[in-house]
Amino acid sequence: MTVGEGHNSIAKSVADEIEKMGVETKIVQLFGFDQARVEKENKKYLWACKHIPQLYNFVWNCIRNKNPNRKAKMFKRSLKPCIEYISEVIEREKPDGILCTHYYASIVLSLLKEEKRLKNNIVTATVLSDFCVHPYWEFSSNVDYIIAPTDDVIPVLLNKNYKQEQIKVLGFPIRNEFAIKRDKDKTKEQLGLGKNFTVFTIAGGNGLGNSLKLIKEILKENKDVNIVCVNGKNKKSYELINKYIEQNNLTNIINLGFIDNIAQYMVASDVIVSRGGCGSLSEAIAIGRPIIIREKMIINETINKELLINKGIALGMKKIGDIGILVKQIKEDKKLYQRMQNACKSFAKPNAVNDVAEFLVKEMKNR
Repeated sequence: MTVGEGHNSIAKSVADEIEKMGVETKIVQLFGFDQARVEKENKKYLWACKHIPQLYNFVWNCIRNKNPNRKAKMFKRSLKPCIEYISEVIEREKPDGILCTHYYASIVLSLLKEEKRLKNNIVTATVLSDFCVHPYWEFSSNVDYIIAPTDDVIPVLLNKNYKQEQIKVLGFPIRNEFAIKRDKDKTKEQLGLGKNFTVFTIAGGNGLGNSLKLIKEILKENKDVNIVCVNGKNKKSYELINKYIEQNNLTNIINLGFIDNIAQYMVASDVIVSRGGCGSLSEAIAIGRPIIIREKMIINETINKELLINKGIALGMKKIGDIGILVKQIKEDKKLYQRMQNACKSFAKPNAVNDVAEFLVKEMKNR
């Protein structure tokens, strides 16, 4: 399901690895029968993330406390068109296994199994796409497996009707390029970054957040750093930053739109500034760079943020004005920098996508 780019990225990453093993794959959009609905769901989610995170959080908590039977009825009603569509796709494609990269999709599969409309010889699995468990995940417990990024979520999943044998802690499946060992100094040279301390900022595929203000706040306290800013699909932000660079004759800012060599820039960086999505955070952790996680996020991103702060992997911004001091702190405190790098190494599962692909193919062959 297309909400942001994270769920798409998981699907593409795992599909690529499975195809390398000689297994045919097909990526299916949950609302693929109605392109207008696809766009509506995406815009609705992104609008809420950008403009009303407090309301999103309020609804999230309301849903968590809502009567389970009422929630189940609501899902069966709202996802009925998807249930029929996915049932048709399964009948036509006759898959040996199905992996879901969004909880709506795994709820659809779970309901199909509940209604005895899905054959038992099809391996079904879903990827938990945060370092926390969304209130809706209890409605996916009929799938064979849930792939978790960390052991921390196991008690919550057990409390949501999953059995221990269903839970596979394989990590978050990011692209293989983030596991490739590269020399930081050589990569900096290749990208024209010189030897200066480099801050890499990324705001997700849709470029949420005020990136120009972020850059200004970094430079207030750190005039000698390089800044690489990835704006994703946010053309307005990209243009504003370009204008700022030209007006101030700045040579230490690299302003980018949507790029496909994020891993290379992350390797060349010294610290990564990111929102709280599990995908970008897992990429930064795999590369082994200290992270600063941004302010004013939706609740699941905030929970991700708190977990990584507690593990010593990240520092957190409460307001955008914090960024300059936090960058300076990481830049100047060598012991802190080393501790954060070591914490990344302890937590990282850079080969997760291979492990997920191998696990699924093995399970399909065994059925």
